[in-house]
Amino acid sequence: MGDVLASWSSFAGIFAAAFVLGLSGAMTPGPLLAFTISSAAKRGPYVGFLIVLGHGILESTLVVLIFLGVATFLKSPLVLRIVGGAGAVVLATMGVMMLRDLPKMSLAAAVSGARGGGGTLGIENPVLGGLALTALNPTFPVWWAGMGVAMVAKYGTTVENICVFYAGHITSDFVWYLAVSLVIGHGRQFISDRVYRIFIGICAAALVAFAVLFAHAAITGHR
Repeated sequence: MGDVLASWSSFAGIFAAAFVLGLSGAMTPGPLLAFTISSAAKRGPYVGFLIVLGHGILESTLVVLIFLGVATFLKSPLVLRIVGGAGAVVLATMGVMMLRDLPKMSLAAAVSGARGGGGTLGIENPVLGGLALTALNPTFPVWWAGMGVAMVAKYGTTVENICVFYAGHITSDFVWYLAVSLVIGHGRQFISDRVYRIFIGICAAALVAFAVLFAHAAITGHR
């Protein structure tokens, strides 16, 4: 019984970490957010689900590829330290940059720009748009090369762990983008800039905190 409880506690921790870090990336304005807003204005409040489905197809493929690589060559303590250290740098950099830009962040400005049609590439299909705009997002490979690889190396020790990690990560995308599409699709903006900045600030602080944990693991060699 104790082993079962310990496993569920470990799964809950992995899910929570993946959710928070995933939410920090999802909430940052970019082409996928612009596409979600413009699509919701045209198609209705539930289009966010389909967009994240396309987004998830690409991400799940990438996670599997990273995991297979982790299973073969990320066994060395030295390699794990290097990957963890790189992940810590990426986390800290993103967190600090988000905190620096916090005063000028505005969801209202993102909504206004997206409704003008910017960043959608003329794509109408929400699943295809979610996949294409994820692939074309310049921050996507940077995030996964640093933070993503480090997290998979840390949490992807078993198939069960990597499934829980991905479940937490993709849930954060569904929560945020479905919330945005519901708000825009119903023609009302429930999320003020102040509330948006509070969420971003919390996510940024979480990034910095995880950076410290990753750095500590890289220095001490503990996962």
